[in-house]
Amino acid sequence: MNDLTEAIIADLKHKHGELAAFSLDRGGQKFVVRGPTEVEFQRAIDKIGEGGRRKTDAMFEIGQACLVFPDAAEVQRIASAKPGLYLTAGNEAMQIAGVVDTYSEKL
Repeated sequence: MNDLTEAIIADLKHKHGELAAFSLDRGGQKFVVRGPTEVEFQRAIDKIGEGGRRKTDAMFEIGQACLVFPDAAEVQRIASAKPGLYLTAGNEAMQIAGVVDTYSEKL
């Protein structure tokens, strides 16, 4: 398991800007995602608009593109056993982009 140190976080922030971190309930591995680029975001929105399986594909692709920690080989190894990892990462990345995954409160 790779440790997420302050130095790694600082380096990732320098490279990618805003980040989000999450971990799996089992295993304790921490993951870090960046927000999608405008092109990645628009591609995902186009697919999401088509609904059904395309929405799932979009979130999966965003998750793959935006996972920045641990390294790609480790992510791939973990995702082979827990393929939902990419969907979770996609959701986190879209939240960085401003897509809210909760209900808003009327004022």
